[in-house]
Amino acid sequence: MGACPCNVSFGNTGKANCEPIQDVTAKLIFVRTFADDGTKNAIPVGTEVDDAYITARLNDPDVSKRWYPSRRLVSVEDVRGDNTTESIDGVDYITDKGQRTFVGFSPKTDSVYLGKIAQGECGQFSVFTVDKSNRIIGETSTDGLNLYPVAIEEGTYYTRLVKTTQATVQKTEIGFTYSILANDADLRMILATGDILGATGLLDVNAANSGESTTGFVSVLTLDYGYYGANLAVVGWLLADFALYNVTQDTAVVITSVTEAPDGTYTFVIPAQTAADELTLTGVKDGFELESTILIP
Repeated sequence: MGACPCNVSFGNTGKANCEPIQDVTAKLIFVRTFADDGTKNAIPVGTEVDDAYITARLNDPDVSKRWYPSRRLVSVEDVRGDNTTESIDGVDYITDKGQRTFVGFSPKTDSVYLGKIAQGECGQFSVFTVDKSNRIIGETSTDGLNLYPVAIEEGTYYTRLVKTTQATVQKTEIGFTYSILANDADLRMILATGDILGATGLLDVNAANSGESTTGFVSVLTLDYGYYGANLAVVGWLLADFALYNVTQDTAVVITSVTEAPDGTYTFVIPAQTAADELTLTGVKDGFELESTILIP
């Protein structure tokens, strides 16, 4: 229990004509608590959370500032536990407030998704909750200028695969305990004008490169999802969806052409490079993350 100031009074308890009440949580937005530049991740006051803002956060090239949304959540429980008390002569004195815990399930998700979401078990992460009414809930700063995601108590986050039975579908369980410093009275919400409920995380794209030469190479692009040995192909990408950089020469390479044939196999033609140079192929298409090294023979 925190120390109480002297001469304290109750807060004024008048009823306003609009008091937004949080609906059931339908999605989580994970983000690092602190970015690599030392700043605390937040949504500044006055920000319109429209589709453009959401897209920018989901595709942020700085992974320490990027938003990582969960899949749809069901059977959510977000509750604060009972207070810890000491009983003296039949009187229960409160010694500590109960901790708030979260658990929810994403139905029809596979083990690949489990592996992605499980990476939150390492590091300092915080979370915005998104309710069924398309509102983002976080914790206001003391000066009221930022809405922070609520910190997760380090070492409490977990994930678990719940397999299919005759009566249930497979699902991924996500659970954690909020920071002991989190204060329910500081929770605030933003009504998003963009489709935050429909927000999805990036898809990792893998590149198997071959045929490297000074003037080109071939890349087979696949996702992590699919059957073992037959991952889903990444199809329909165009020249504008790729960027190429010569690491050795420290210069961008303007790709001459890209041809897809068969599906997911891309043949690149590039200006002549120097033998033994190292190139980096990246994707610049929203919703995907690709980074692959090409060594010129």
